[in-house]
Amino acid sequence: MTRLDQSEKPNSVRRLRLDYRNYFVSAWRFACIGLLAFWQGGFTFYGAVVIPMAHRVLGTHLAVGFITQRVANWLNLIGAISLSLLLGNLPVVRRKIEKRLWWSLVVSWCVMAMTMIALVAMHPMLDRLLDGQTHEIIDGTRFRPLHKIYLNIATLQWVGGLIHLWCLLLIPAIGHEAIKRRREMRCP
Repeated sequence: MTRLDQSEKPNSVRRLRLDYRNYFVSAWRFACIGLLAFWQGGFTFYGAVVIPMAHRVLGTHLAVGFITQRVANWLNLIGAISLSLLLGNLPVVRRKIEKRLWWSLVVSWCVMAMTMIALVAMHPMLDRLLDGQTHEIIDGTRFRPLHKIYLNIATLQWVGGLIHLWCLLLIPAIGHEAIKRRREMRCP
């Protein structure tokens, strides 16, 4: 090995470490953004397309309601998994982004988490007002206002999710600086 080859070796080892770190960071970012998009996208598609179509096909809000009752459980499960991953993401990005963006992530995460707790707590209350066997509402005067509150909380959660997704997309790629340094090292 020549003297030049020996001096290049530490840079190549450093570059290899940066590459593995960049792949891990990219995979982590993809998981966070992908899971949040899956949860919020599923909610959006369900609310914007599936429910209106189901109303047209089944003819009644009541019949559709018994379907959404079950789907809500799945959305809440996906949401809980997503919120867990996103909570783990907050300390990961803390030192790499500006304060305002980090606080936007924290506040939007808190909005999603608090609304998730409210939705999960309200779901059994709504269930008790429904008769699953006869597919009827047991007490419509209590069910309708409670259901309206439930829908408003779900909408607030959706807005929090969109804000969080937007903030995640604003975070610069962590490997961007490493790539920039590598290019600068090559240029004379």
